[in-house]
Amino acid sequence: MANKNVIVFPTDFSELSLAALPWARRMADQMQADIHVLYVVEEPHIYATLDMGPVPIPSVDELTKSADKRMANFASAHLTGLGNVTTKVLVG
Repeated sequence: MANKNVIVFPTDFSELSLAALPWARRMADQMQADIHVLYVVEEPHIYATLDMGPVPIPSVDELTKSADKRMANFASAHLTGLGNVTTKVLVG
């Protein structure tokens, strides 16, 4: 079985990351590759290191659900018609 080419497109949902999307599309077309769109949620404990007094720390589940919604909105707004696209939210 032949290996499938994959373009990993990390995003933070910003306009700057969106500016790279045409390049990922072009590379995917030329390489006949799938595009894997990736967003990484930071571990919640990083918020505890900020010296802001008592601040409620969001749970991993809350952060992931929020990121999933943002990814779905991002995908529907910018990824339709790109061929084989996979979206993934990871924690790390």
